[in-house]
Amino acid sequence: MKRLALALVLISLVFASYSFAQCETSSGGNLGDQIKSYLNAGDKLETRVIDTEYGAYTLAIINGADAMLFSNADSRAVTDPVLVYAVLKSEYLAENKVAVDSQTLIGDMDAFNASRNPQQATCEQYTGTGTHECTDFASCRYACLSVPLCRGSFEGQGDNFIYAINSWRTKNSEIDKAISAFKDAAAGIAQNPEQANSANSYLTAIEEKATEIQGNKLFTCDSGGYCFCYQINFSFTKLNEEKDALAQIKTVLAKLPDIEKKGNIIAAITEQRISAKKASDVVCQYQEKLAKVRANLTGTKAQVNALLTLVTSPTLSEKMALLQNLTDEMVLLGDSKNYSGAVSLGDSYLSIAKETTVHATRLIQNYTRMNDSLNSVKARLENDINLTGVGDYFVKEYTDIRVELESVSALANPPAQESSLLVIERNLTALNSRLATLEASGKRALELLEKAEIARTNFTRLSKSVEDYKQNYDLSEVNESIESAISNAKLARFSQADESLKTAYEKTTAYEASLAEIIPIIETAKEEYGRASVYLDERKGASFIFLGINAKRAGDICKSASDSIYTSPRDSVQFSQECKNAVDSELQGLEYKKYGLIVVAIIVLYLLYRWARKREWAFVVG
Repeated sequence: MKRLALALVLISLVFASYSFAQCETSSGGNLGDQIKSYLNAGDKLETRVIDTEYGAYTLAIINGADAMLFSNADSRAVTDPVLVYAVLKSEYLAENKVAVDSQTLIGDMDAFNASRNPQQATCEQYTGTGTHECTDFASCRYACLSVPLCRGSFEGQGDNFIYAINSWRTKNSEIDKAISAFKDAAAGIAQNPEQANSANSYLTAIEEKATEIQGNKLFTCDSGGYCFCYQINFSFTKLNEEKDALAQIKTVLAKLPDIEKKGNIIAAITEQRISAKKASDVVCQYQEKLAKVRANLTGTKAQVNALLTLVTSPTLSEKMALLQNLTDEMVLLGDSKNYSGAVSLGDSYLSIAKETTVHATRLIQNYTRMNDSLNSVKARLENDINLTGVGDYFVKEYTDIRVELESVSALANPPAQESSLLVIERNLTALNSRLATLEASGKRALELLEKAEIARTNFTRLSKSVEDYKQNYDLSEVNESIESAISNAKLARFSQADESLKTAYEKTTAYEASLAEIIPIIETAKEEYGRASVYLDERKGASFIFLGINAKRAGDICKSASDSIYTSPRDSVQFSQECKNAVDSELQGLEYKKYGLIVVAIIVLYLLYRWARKREWAFVVG
């Protein structure tokens, strides 16, 4: 048990976490320390935080030049030139206020759109296009004919008038579409300033179409000053304001290629510094890995060596030899400056070391479980030694289990074979099961023996009653059933023992019932005989001096009553009554004799008296 406790302690030590100084890496950790890990000796560092829609970033300015970009979220150095450019562009556009208020641009365009009325609405009324479709010559002609004023002009000017209406409506529709597209582009400028170019092209289209509408013959006056529709007062001032705002944006956007080049340079510098750091880190990683390997080897050796004193395991021995070889090879690679190869070998070591620890842990668990089972069976066997007093069957079973346990214990003695642990445990489980069965059988046997003892007590009481009341019962079957129950219980033949006890109980119960029925009659017979006997003795003395009753007949009857008290108690009662009757009959005859005797006695006395008187007279005379 001491060896086992020692092994368990060592296992807990192996699982304890080892603490080492960590190498600087290009990801994770404190952002400030992360940035410093990329500096060379003598480098001067400044930083600037850039908040963007992509998150917060920190720009590392090394020796006065923008050099590296880091993500504040995970402290990683950014090497993607596209992301570096996006971050720098976001900062640049924010500093130059490119994020123009989209609502201002949209509001100015709404003001321009409103400037078309009311002249445009009036012209739509004059031409019928306010209530009718006008998308080609035929539809525009139909709309015009629906209004008398327009129909008159058409009749006076001909088809050219309809073509003028169709041209106006087409260009007006194109202005509507350009306004809608402009507003969509303006709404997205804050997120994508490049949309300023699209918005500007829509402004140009709007301006061109508005100018063309102003030259349409519908809105030009003749020499007499007559115009079919009033000139539409487009607010070109608003368009010019929109152009100026977009021009400012385009001026800023013109510098974005330079920002992109700068992003590429920063990404390239970052790659260079990461490569340089990796070359430096690999040495640190090797040193850290080697320290971890050596510490693990020490702990694993202690664990396995302690365990091998308990269990012989070829697998663990082979793994320990392999771990030692890997450690030695790792040192050789490090000495030859093949640090990457040494680190890779260290990873292989730790993987195999983990497998070794898992195997050792499972092995010690198996051994512990086996050892606990062994101690449990031993303790149980010692507690069950009293079972041997139940009978020969239990003595044999107990002895067989003890012999088998000694055989299993010999296999379990340290160092036990690894391949035998599970077999030993299965054998111990089987022995434990046999002991449980033996205990249950012993308990059952003791219960039956207790019942047999009760049956024997009842049998003894029955035998005495049978003897006391002189009944001719054959109790041998009851006794044999009890002895059979005891014998079968000791041999663990419980069904036979139950059957024998049942037979003994039924027979005893039947005899007791029979006795219970006959005993009161016997007692009555005894009482009647006693009274008859006393009656006879008392009446024998009831006689004169020379006269007594003839008690022979009554005595014979009373003897018959006595003789049949136990064999035929009902007859005995009858005989006792007849005995008394015979005594009474004798007494009645004795009365007659008594009176006759008295008469005779009187006569004799009288004769004696006469004789005496004669003698007296004779004497006197003589």
